[in-house]
Formats: sequence, C-alpha cells, structure tokens
Amino acid sequence: MFRADCLLLSLITKYIFKMKKGLLLLFSGLFSMATLFAGSVTRQQAETLAINFWESNVLMKSVAGGFTPEVGDITPIEDDKQVVYFQINMNPDGWIMVSATDAAQPILAYSPTGQIDLQNMPANAAAWLSQYQKALNEIIQNDLPGTLDILQKWEELLSMEADSTNRSTWSRGVEPLLTTNWDQGRYYNEMCPSDPAGPGGHCYAGCVPTTLGQLCNYFRWPETGIGEYSYDDPVYGTLSADFGNTTYHWDEMAVSLHNSNLAVAELLYHLGVACDLVYGPDGSGMYNHKAAYALRTFFKFAPETQYVFRDSTNMEWDSLIVSHLNRNIPMYYAGWSVPNINGHAFVCDGYQDEHFFHFNWGWSGSYDGYFYTDALN
Repeated sequence: MFRADCLLLSLITKYIFKMKKGLLLLFSGLFSMATLFAGSVTRQQAETLAINFWESNVLMKSVAGGFTPEVGDITPIEDDKQVVYFQINMNPDGWIMVSATDAAQPILAYSPTGQIDLQNMPANAAAWLSQYQKALNEIIQNDLPGTLDILQKWEELLSMEADSTNRSTWSRGVEPLLTTNWDQGRYYNEMCPSDPAGPGGHCYAGCVPTTLGQLCNYFRWPETGIGEYSYDDPVYGTLSADFGNTTYHWDEMAVSLHNSNLAVAELLYHLGVACDLVYGPDGSGMYNHKAAYALRTFFKFAPETQYVFRDSTNMEWDSLIVSHLNRNIPMYYAGWSVPNINGHAFVCDGYQDEHFFHFNWGWSGSYDGYFYTDALN
C-alpha cells in the first residue's frame, strides 16, 4: 500500500543559500478518515459538475467569456469492482477527476491544460491516485455519511446557473512555477547505464533525479558542484560523477527534450550517482532520505537542508507549503509504500484554494495538475 505520509522538500536558490536558509522535507498523513455516509453519483451528475466547475473555476481565470466547455470522454475508475471516481477529459483541453460518492470531496484533481490517458500514467501519480481509490471505496462500502461542508460543495457545484453571479471563483493561489516538462526516459537517461531493455538503450533516469533536476534547473543552481563520488550498482558496476569539475550549463537545458541534450542528461545522471540510485531498465529507485544529503554534500545547498515530517494539522501543513510557494520556492514532495521507504518523488510548484496543490510528476507533463491533498471527507 502506498503510504499517505508524504515528503516535502523546499529547495533553496543560491540567494537563499547565501542567507543560510535550510531545506525542508515534510511527511504528510494525507487520508485521515472521518465517519461519513455515501451517496452514489451518476455519470450525468459527474459531467454536470465537471462543466460547472470548469466554468466557475477554470474558464473565468483564463478565458474572457464566449466559450462553453464540453465533456470529451469520461472513464469510470474502479477499486475492487466499485466505481469510485470519474476521470474526464474536457474539450478542447484540460481534464478533471470527480468523486463517485457525494460523501467525499467532489473534485479530486484537475488541470486546465492537457489530456490524460490511463495508458500513460506515471507511477508516482498512480500511487497517489490509488490512495483516492482506497479512501473512496472505504466510504462507499461502509455507507458513510458526508459532512455538511462536503454536501454543500456538491449542492453548489451541481446547481450552478449559467449566470456568472452564482459562481465563486478562487482568488488565492500561485500558478505553476516550473516551466519544464522533463521525463525519466529517452534523451533524459542518455548518460545513465546502458541496457538494451531500457528506453533508448539506457536505464531510466529515476523519479528522484528527475524531480531534483527540474528544481535545480528552476533555481539554475549550482554552477559547479563539490567533490566527486563513486558507488557500486548491483547490476551495472562502479558508477562515478565528478561534481567539482563539472559546469552545469543551465542555458542549454530545454523545457522538454525531443532529441539529445547532454546538459540535461549529465545533470540527471550526476543526481542519480549522488543519491546512490539503483538503476534498472524498467525503473530506477533509491531511498528518499538521500535526496537532501546529496544536495547538501554535492550541490552546494545549505547545511540546514532537512526532512520535515507531516505530524501537524492540515492547516499547519498547508500553511507551510503555501508559505514556500508564495515566495516562489517549488518543493520536492514524495510518498512511499509500506514497509518500503524508497517510494516516489515529484514536484509541488503551485496551489489554488481549497487544498489543491499543483504537482509536476516528471513524466513529460502527463497527469500534471492540481490535486486535493486534504482528507477526502
């Protein structure tokens, strides 16, 4: 089971580094359950809610009228043969996930851009969404009631009129800070160990190096690293990186790769070596706690760089994340499977009201969007 505790790492720019501010890692208890009764949501209700939400919270923030959103395709998502939410692609662009029970938070996730495909779901997003599925299935199977606040949200979203005066758009938030849509596969992994079974003939770059790489690229830090390091991979032998004699060419790093880019490939490989990444053609992984150590030791991040676990209230946790995002500091966020602690990593780089935080999964933009991070009820 993918544990609901999450790791948040706020990366520090060279300016903040000079001020000797530290790095934060936070572990969150995401899906605490309350006692609730479930009422099933029909496909038509899900479509209506999606359109109303789109008009009131997406289009009004980006489009000046004259446009009516439409549902493109809708896919019921099941857990143990029980429909728990609907995955909806909007026309002409964007997507949304709607709960299949009115005892839970109605909107689970959304993005104003892109389309999502179950055949191209990144592993870290799949692990996150599996928690939604388990939580929703528990609510449905136990016929639990919804809170007054949740029921009011459903009523508001289902009863919205075309008149824009009925719409309450969110006013608070930070748009996604990252511009990159990096990946773990071909071109990104060009300096990773060779393996004919891997994408482009190499092992995957790994979600942790991809997450850290996008953040380092955002801060354009460091210009050069510190020292050198080698370790023995169980399959591919001795792997080494000379950080101190490497200049990281930020100007040569593209937003996304469609051909060879050694500047990006070198950065991701160096981050993998710094974290003792266990490489593989089907996926590469490591223990998340090594991320902070690697940044402090080899990439000139502040000595105060640390993990912070989520052992606070939802309000305190959200406030900590928001305080960093308001200062334009995106964060490393991760979760893991019990009893393992290697898990998955991704970037938290924006937010909107109502506990929606923007995640960049490091999979060429697939499933990047705003995800509900509080308890579903």
